[in-house]
Amino acid sequence: MLTPKQISEWKSKSFNGLTQYQLVEHEGQLALYAKSNSAASGLFYEADIDLNQTPYLSWRWKVTQLPNLTNEQTRAGDDFGARVYIIFNDGWTFLSTKVISYVWSGQTPVGQHWPNPFVGKSAMMVSMREGALEQGWHEEKRNLKADIQQFFGKEIDRIKAIAIMTDADNSNSSAEAFYGTIKFSSD
Repeated sequence: MLTPKQISEWKSKSFNGLTQYQLVEHEGQLALYAKSNSAASGLFYEADIDLNQTPYLSWRWKVTQLPNLTNEQTRAGDDFGARVYIIFNDGWTFLSTKVISYVWSGQTPVGQHWPNPFVGKSAMMVSMREGALEQGWHEEKRNLKADIQQFFGKEIDRIKAIAIMTDADNSNSSAEAFYGTIKFSSD
């Protein structure tokens, strides 16, 4: 289990400016608060996670401000209140890196998926939530082996990293979220 404190210590990677990440007490629990003002940076944890032992990923999140945009499936709109990524390789080269980005969407219906507008089909976006900011904390659970098979047609046994990101750089707006515990499990 990865706690908000542990997540706050992950490596930072900036794509355009810096999203602010900090540990806070929120609604009686420790959470990682993320605020983006026209910025895009994430926190990454490099690990060797065996999907045969722990194929499920669970996490808690809450979005309190969505970016202001018109179409999040375009480059100009590729911003989300919250994202949880898994990163894996299906070969030995840099070009074999693949990503699934689970997003809290502002406008794409839950369950819909699409290629990332910047890198195409090597990164698939999956809408986990759509709008509904007043609903508070949500818990998600995904079978990563099944998702990789569905989106990439591959049997993958290991992932090499997990990441989170709150971003609003392409829309030049703001986004705000809270991240809770992230966990890999066998069921």
